[in-house]
Amino acid sequence: MTNEPKFLEVLYKYFDEELGTPSLKNFFLSNKRYVIENSNFKHITATWNARFNQAAADRAIEISNEQPDWIHILEQVLEQRSEDKKKKPQSSSGSHTTISSESNLLTDLQKASFEEKYKSLVRADMWEIEDGVFVEEKMYEYGMAISYEHAAHSFILNIGDPCWETVFTESQLYHIKTQFSKPLPTLEPAIKDFFKKFKNLKDIDDIWKIADEAHFHPIKEFDLDYAKRMILDVISSYRWGNIYRTAVGGGERDLIMLIWRAIDMCFQNLQIDSLRSDQQSVAGSARTNENRMGSDGGIRRKVQAYKPDLILKKEHLEYGASENGYGDEVGVGSKEICEKYLKLPKTLKDMALLLAADMGNEEKKIRKIQVIGIINTHLRMNSMVLDMPADLVKSTIDVVSGFHDESDSDSDSEDRTGYLPSIRSSKTIKIPSALNTTTTTTSKKRKSNNL
Repeated sequence: MTNEPKFLEVLYKYFDEELGTPSLKNFFLSNKRYVIENSNFKHITATWNARFNQAAADRAIEISNEQPDWIHILEQVLEQRSEDKKKKPQSSSGSHTTISSESNLLTDLQKASFEEKYKSLVRADMWEIEDGVFVEEKMYEYGMAISYEHAAHSFILNIGDPCWETVFTESQLYHIKTQFSKPLPTLEPAIKDFFKKFKNLKDIDDIWKIADEAHFHPIKEFDLDYAKRMILDVISSYRWGNIYRTAVGGGERDLIMLIWRAIDMCFQNLQIDSLRSDQQSVAGSARTNENRMGSDGGIRRKVQAYKPDLILKKEHLEYGASENGYGDEVGVGSKEICEKYLKLPKTLKDMALLLAADMGNEEKKIRKIQVIGIINTHLRMNSMVLDMPADLVKSTIDVVSGFHDESDSDSDSEDRTGYLPSIRSSKTIKIPSALNTTTTTTSKKRKSNNL
């Protein structure tokens, strides 16, 4: 409950002692430990804002809307929960421990697996971003220092994760982001011109008229035709209030059907299927069952892999995935953070490795692999691109990024695509798979949380 007296008393005390304009940001700075120890991982932003606003209303005082660094607070809450779990006995079954939470506490077996993968790397082939500074080594040190699962344990370097700001210097991060960056494709001039026609328009009828009067060939001008169809579709929903009502009182599936299905439609001309049938990723299933044959010769029961909300698939290969959520906590909800920084990146790595295997693990081809990920939360969308751009075992680090550096477009790469020059296509490489966590047997009655 947000109106529990114990919270109000602490907030009243803060108001009495605050010399400036009260804000949640300043309250956290002066009551850091209290906030961390009295925060539920779910709905933390909404809960503390409700508590703060109620206390301010009780005292009839003006407050500032300044917010603390909620991502930092959530990291501290996770650390606290991990420490608490260490003090409690864990039930185990065989060599696996099942833990149900937003972020899995690592078992000794998983830590050993992570350490084994690191020791298999050759230092001379690691990604050296400065003299004596190796990316894999930094990731390993960070991974061994934390007790809950992180993408680093799967050798995935998500440069959008704020944790790396405490591991690498600003110049080192810039080097990581730019060394092998490849510009994202730009919109065609015709599409830009079409979008410009809607600039500064606010009246629904005016927007509808421009889109309705445009005529594009459905095959030769697919992207333009798609843009027109989606604009008309969304405008119709705005006109009748569907978007507002769904945003206020709908659910995750309602938003998919009303808005985010536009993502499914944009790949039609590529003959890529958008699958939302609550199914496992083929690549994820291959990874979670990679050690199915036991040492005694027996075959273990099949493990159910993680199920993304959307899989982009063409024939037998997967090229992307998406996660959807309804609750909006300004980017710091537990579901969104877990999917953005752990679940989706691991799924994308599984897909990238299966694509690499389909190409015979030829290095030059692997450098060109890019797998896309999309996070739709309420009415917001974030995207990421996972690739394997570095040299030899440097590709054990998968950089998830939307980074776009115009200055990199003139790379002197041999094939003019922004990759390393002089890569021999006959060379093959082996990339470690992502870390396996919770193990659950396949069941048609329930959805596994296996990552």
